[in-house]
Amino acid sequence: MRIRRDIFVLAVGALLGGLVLLSAERSGVYTVTLTEGGFVPSLITIQTGDTVRFVSTAGKYFWPASDPHPVHSYYSAFDPRRPIAPQESWSYRFDTPGTWKFHDHLAAYYTGEVTVLAPGASQVRSACAANPSAMPCWLERLEAAYAKDGLDAAFDEMSTLYRTDPAFAKNCHGAVHNLGLKGYEAYLKDHSALLNPKAAICGNGFYHGFMEALLGTTGDIAEAKKACDSIPTAGSGASPDAHFQCYHGIGHGVMETVVVNRASYGTLEGMAEEGLKLCREAARGGEEMYRCASGIFNAAANWYIAGTFGVSLADDFLALCARTAREHKLSCYGNMNAAVMKKHEDHFLPAAGEILAIPDREYRTEALGYLAAIYAVQKLDPKHHGEGIEECHALPSGFQETCLNGFANGLMEHGPPGEEYLLALGFCRHPGLSLVEASACERNIAAFLPERYSGGALTAACAQVDAAYQKFCHY
Repeated sequence: MRIRRDIFVLAVGALLGGLVLLSAERSGVYTVTLTEGGFVPSLITIQTGDTVRFVSTAGKYFWPASDPHPVHSYYSAFDPRRPIAPQESWSYRFDTPGTWKFHDHLAAYYTGEVTVLAPGASQVRSACAANPSAMPCWLERLEAAYAKDGLDAAFDEMSTLYRTDPAFAKNCHGAVHNLGLKGYEAYLKDHSALLNPKAAICGNGFYHGFMEALLGTTGDIAEAKKACDSIPTAGSGASPDAHFQCYHGIGHGVMETVVVNRASYGTLEGMAEEGLKLCREAARGGEEMYRCASGIFNAAANWYIAGTFGVSLADDFLALCARTAREHKLSCYGNMNAAVMKKHEDHFLPAAGEILAIPDREYRTEALGYLAAIYAVQKLDPKHHGEGIEECHALPSGFQETCLNGFANGLMEHGPPGEEYLLALGFCRHPGLSLVEASACERNIAAFLPERYSGGALTAACAQVDAAYQKFCHY
C-alpha cells in the first residue's frame, strides 16, 4: 500500500523588523498597527501589566497572536482566537515578563516582538541561556544563519540541529515550516530559491510555510500557481515531489488566509468548500488537486487542535470527511491524522481504533497509513522502532502491513536530512518484522525513493537498498 506523502501538520512563526522602544500614548497602553508592509512598530518594550492595542490600516482581516504559527502556544492567552475586522481593534494586557514573538495568523510573514519587563528590571534574561533545546531558541539559530549567509546556510544549520539535539528532530517539520516563511522573502529576491534540494527535509514543511506567506501577503491564487509551476517534477535539482508539495502548500494558504480575508468563514464545512473552489482555480486536477485538497484538510485539522473558528477536538471531526465529496474523502480522512492523534493524547492504538471505525474500508486503510506515518515522528530514535512494530502488530491482521509501511514512510519523511532513507531502511530490517513484512517494507521504501531524490542522491539512496529490491527504485 502506497500513501500520499503530504501528511504532516506542525508549523511555526517567523521573526522580522527593527527595534522600537515606545512611550505610552497614555499610561500603560501602546498601539501596534498592521500596515501593508507589516507591523509598525515591529518590536516594542513595555512594562508588566501594560496593554498593547492592535489595529490595522491594511484593509483586510488580521489576527495578531503569539508564536508559533498556527498553534500560538508560547503565550496561549495572547490570541483573540478569531479574525479581527479591518475597522476593529484588539487589545491584550501582558502580565507575564518575557520576550513574546507574535505574527499575523492570517499572514504569518508579518511578525513582531513584545518585550515585557518585570517590575524594576531594565532587560529580559534570555531563556535560551538556560534551555537552548526549545523551539524559540532553535528558531533564533536558524534566523541568524539565514540573516548571515542565506537560505542554504539555514538548511545546513537545521541539519546540524537535527544531528546534535534529539528533541529538535521531533519538531523539525515545524521549524522548516517557519523557514518557509523566510523562503518567501528569498523567493522575492530570486525565484530559484524554490529549487533548493534541501527544501524537502523534515516533511517538506518549507513549501507549506512558503505558500502560506505568499498567499497571506498577496491573496493571489494565480501567483501561487505560478510559483508551484516554476518547480518542475524532474531535472531541476529540486526534490521530484516538490512541485506537488507546493500545491499542498496552496491548500494550507487558501484555508488559513484567503478564505478568511474574503470574509467567507462560517461553518468549517463551508470554509473547506470555499477553499476547494480556490484549489480548483489553481490545480489542473489529478495529483495537483489531491495535494491542494490535502492542504485544506490539514489546515482544518489544525483548527480542531487549536480550538479556533468554533471547533475543537471534542467534535466529531471525521464526520466532516464522511460528508465531503467522494473525490476529496481520502484527502480529508488522511489529513485529519494529527487531530486524531492529539484527541487521543498521542496514543497510537486508541487513535487507530477511531480510524478503523471509518465505514469505508478503502478510506480506513489509507487513513491508517497516514496515522502510522505521523506516529513515527514520535519514534524517530531506532531504539523505539520496536515499539512501533508491536503496536502495528496489535491491530487486526488485515491492517498490520499498512501500519508498518506507513510507519516506514513517516521515517522517510522525517529522517536525518539528506539521508532519510537510512532510518527507514533500518526499520525495514528490524528483527521484529517477519520476512514477509520486511520484504514489503523494503520494496515500499525502494519505490518511495524516486519521489524524494534525484540524480546522484537517488543513485546513492538506491545503492543502500537490498539488491533484490533495487529494481523498484526505477533509476
